[in-house]
Amino acid sequence: MKRIVAITTAFLLVVSYVSSADEQHKNEKSAQQQQVQKQVERFNNPVCPIMGRKVNGKNFGVYKGVRYELCCGGCQKTFPKNPEKYLKKLPNNGRIVELNNTTCPVMGGKVNKKYSAVYNGTKVYFCCPGCIAKFDKAPETYLKKLSEKK
Repeated sequence: MKRIVAITTAFLLVVSYVSSADEQHKNEKSAQQQQVQKQVERFNNPVCPIMGRKVNGKNFGVYKGVRYELCCGGCQKTFPKNPEKYLKKLPNNGRIVELNNTTCPVMGGKVNKKYSAVYNGTKVYFCCPGCIAKFDKAPETYLKKLSEKK
């Protein structure tokens, strides 16, 4: 009976240790992903440059300091093998370009260059952070508004 208790206790300790180590690994990986997100600029492409499908918000590839959105884990594995090939399928060949707008696409006022967002490779300026949040909900609508003003 003592032997069964000792074996059961040892088994539970091993399972507990493995579970704890796995959780720690997940937390470290999540922290690394958050750090990457803070250091890179986002291209914010709505369509995967590899498969042509809508991006899922979870998978991405980073190349030369820019984060590119992807549609699935398979594309996340494929992207680093030849990023230049896939970037050619994106607007501006995957480079971020400034729109250099002087009026806010949301409110119509003068922009403050401290406030910007990138959508599909185009950096757009705004008058305030609140306008960035509105823009993020319907970027194509606001970009169309800007192009109509020209």
